[in-house]
Amino acid sequence: MTLDGTVRVVLGILLAFIFLRAAWHKVADTRRFIAQLGAYRLLPGPVLPLLAAGFILLEVYLAATLPLPGWRSSALLAAALLGIYALAMGINLARDRHDLDCGCGGPAGDAQAISWALVVRNCFLATLALIAALPVAARTWSALDVGTALLAGIAACLLYSSIEQAIANWQRERRYAAQRTSYSILSPTSSPISAPTAGPTISSAPGNTSSNRATPP
Repeated sequence: MTLDGTVRVVLGILLAFIFLRAAWHKVADTRRFIAQLGAYRLLPGPVLPLLAAGFILLEVYLAATLPLPGWRSSALLAAALLGIYALAMGINLARDRHDLDCGCGGPAGDAQAISWALVVRNCFLATLALIAALPVAARTWSALDVGTALLAGIAACLLYSSIEQAIANWQRERRYAAQRTSYSILSPTSSPISAPTAGPTISSAPGNTSSNRATPP
């Protein structure tokens, strides 16, 4: 089974974009990334700085080599890495730890809590990486083919960013809804206001018996 060269370029550009952005966020705040790895509670603390450096270097390598059609090993390595990320999130979700930052940067570098939607996303991306590892069918490339493949790759990156932003918005709405619910539960309820009494008020003070009586003619 072989893969069309245009499809391979599109998949390579998309995966390279994902790994390049993820590596950029990790390099921009390495200490935060190490803390995120520790929060998963899967590995001992002393190995976390070395593991973080390894992940960053691996993602930079994948971002540089995935767009190249001949680098099938990079696609297989990308699938394995995405599978590891999905497994780590799945383990913590099974532990009912839904408040962890996934560590992938998220849209605009915002914190993004792990969820089963992200696990499905990573599994889907790993499947795309396995498809990209298929042998590429031999073909003659024209300038139009190259331009079409590049534009399709850019469109795939934009589509992916839109889907990821939609997931982030959905998580944000859930957090806001939970905060509103907590506020309504914790806020004190106002005491009911008694309705005013109709008619004249009878004073209970002694010696004031004529204030509310009708004056005899």
